[in-house]
Amino acid sequence: MRWEALFDDLEAQWSAQQAHQLEADVAQAVEWERAQILLVDRLRASVGMQLQLRLRGGSERSLLVHRVGADWVSGHAGAQSLLIPVGAIVSVEALPSRVQSETTPARRLLGIGTPLRALARSREAVTVEDPGGELGHGVITRVGADHLDVSVPGASATAGRRQSRRRTIALASVVLVRSM
Repeated sequence: MRWEALFDDLEAQWSAQQAHQLEADVAQAVEWERAQILLVDRLRASVGMQLQLRLRGGSERSLLVHRVGADWVSGHAGAQSLLIPVGAIVSVEALPSRVQSETTPARRLLGIGTPLRALARSREAVTVEDPGGELGHGVITRVGADHLDVSVPGASATAGRRQSRRRTIALASVVLVRSM
């Protein structure tokens, strides 16, 4: 009888150790999985939601999320359309925990240059901002790998004539591009 109790006790200890090890393995797997989640994937799961974003430089924007690319998010803030590099986002209030990875390989490659080139083709007037405020208001004329050119209106040396000048802006400095 004592042997039976001893074996039952050993079996219970072994089962408890196995359960504890399984819990530890599951916790480690969950932690690893969470460590792979990107902010863009959480933003993508928030399409259609109103989010409060704090950007580099301290400005805050309320954005109704419309689209999310590889490194950007776009949407509406009232009547304005905003394009924001994900790298310019400092924080998001009450971002849901849901995650949605991009499933289309081609869309995974759509960096911020893609919507900027679309804005350049449309010749739509935009305002480009950095953490300190407005960098330029005009039409995007060229988008390079790490910069964009904006044709900004300026005063000409001859009286009364307006002439535009080109301003080249490093994409790394951009916190948002706003259009109407």
